[in-house]
Amino acid sequence: MKKMMVIATAMMLARMATASASVPQINLVYIAQIESSNRSFAYNKTTKAIGLHQITPVVLKEYNRRFKTKLDSESLFHADINTTVAHWYANVRIPELLRWSKIPITTINMLIAYHDGIGNLIKFRAGERQLGKNMKGYIKKYETLSEGV
Repeated sequence: MKKMMVIATAMMLARMATASASVPQINLVYIAQIESSNRSFAYNKTTKAIGLHQITPVVLKEYNRRFKTKLDSESLFHADINTTVAHWYANVRIPELLRWSKIPITTINMLIAYHDGIGNLIKFRAGERQLGKNMKGYIKKYETLSEGV
């Protein structure tokens, strides 16, 4: 019960932070479709990403540090917890990182940061790397899902 209260509090704080900022919002329903085909039990052996939104260990660690929680990787198989962490990361933390890096907060930049990481986005914008076929496909899938609304 206490764990759920902590999660609910963290979710509320994340939503409040998002509501106060005028930034694009990443649609997590689309992210879940792209990342895991809506499978809460999805697991990537290479990246160790878990659940609906494929939360990585680095993101979980950052979330726990930010909200002083002790969520473990197993908890990310629960859709509600995974969605809470994904919402914070996609719609609160990534815009913070973009602001700090002086990168425009756009849906495309947010998607690249979510999927490839902020460091790779910075390299891409500096001309030090190209977007791979996988990332281009990711953006296209997101745009296609967005157009279907």
